[in-house]
This record gives sequence, C-alpha cells and structure tokens, in this order.
Amino acid sequence: MTQNIWAAVFSFFLLLGIIVVSIINLMVSGTFTWSLVPISASAFAWLVFFPAIKFGMKGIIGSLINISIFLVPFLYMLDHAINSLTDYHVPIFSMGISIAPLLIVFIWVAFFLFKKLRARKLLYSAVLVLLLSPITFLINLFLDVTQGQGQIWFNTLSIINALIPFAAAIILFSLSYVIHRKKSKV
Repeated sequence: MTQNIWAAVFSFFLLLGIIVVSIINLMVSGTFTWSLVPISASAFAWLVFFPAIKFGMKGIIGSLINISIFLVPFLYMLDHAINSLTDYHVPIFSMGISIAPLLIVFIWVAFFLFKKLRARKLLYSAVLVLLLSPITFLINLFLDVTQGQGQIWFNTLSIINALIPFAAAIILFSLSYVIHRKKSKV
C-alpha cells in the first residue's frame, strides 16, 4: 500500500512539473521551446524510477530494462530540444550514443554483481569501483574522439580520473579482506 502511495506522489509531482513548465513556456513563447527539456527528462525519470518505486526490489529489473530501452530515444529528444534552442550544434546525441552502450552494460553488471555479492557489500563496492576505472577511461576516450580532440593518451585529467577509482577500489578491497578475515576468525 505504501508503495502505491509513493508511486502516485512521484507521478503527481512529475506531472505537475510538466504542466507548470508547459504553461510557462506557452505563456512566454507561445510554443514549446525550452520546456521540451524538462518534459522529456520528467518522462524519462518516470519510466526509469516508477517500476522501482511501485514494485520495490522486484521493479529494479523493470527500471533497468526501461533505461536500456529508452536511454537512446531520450538522448535523441534531448539533442533535438537543446539544439532547437541554440544557433550552434551541441553534439549531445552523438556523444551520448557512444557512451550509452557502455553505461547500460555497466548498470546491468552492477545489478548482477549485487545479486551475487549481496552478503558482502564492501566487496561488491570494491569490484564496482574497480570497474569504474576502465569505464571512466573509455568514456573520456569516446568523448575525445567524438569531439575531434583525440588526445586521450596525453590528457592528464583523464588518467587521474581513471586512477582515482582504482585507488579507491584498492582501499575497499583491503577493508573487505580485513573485515572478512576478522569475521572468519571469530
């Protein structure tokens, strides 16, 4: 019953936000311009979060399926909405489409890792953070290539962004080992 109430409240506030931005945009511009961005973001947020709010842990798979299906159309809508407002082209879709498959795979891997390592949350966190290191590096590589820079190997910030999760993973693995070892001795 509580989940139904939260799902209704969530849906109500997203719908209210859509109505408010639509009215404001129509009153100011006479047409839909900038309001397409929050409208599409609200619709995407509803598609992603509603199953998890409504069905709890059982809805997580529905949320992941919706992210997998609707991420690319959302990026397209966002690209269209933002680029219709500017005089120059912002390559949201081309950048997003290169990163989206990587992130979708990462989210599914995170889900299945959690199912497998549910009892050892610290180890789960360590593995997930370790996976962030190559993910971060690949995202930076894709962004550099799509933006035409192609300088990823010499970009110090990209290397630091990849090393920080690696260092955090080492710390988490060490903590997991120490805690698990201490529990096994008791």
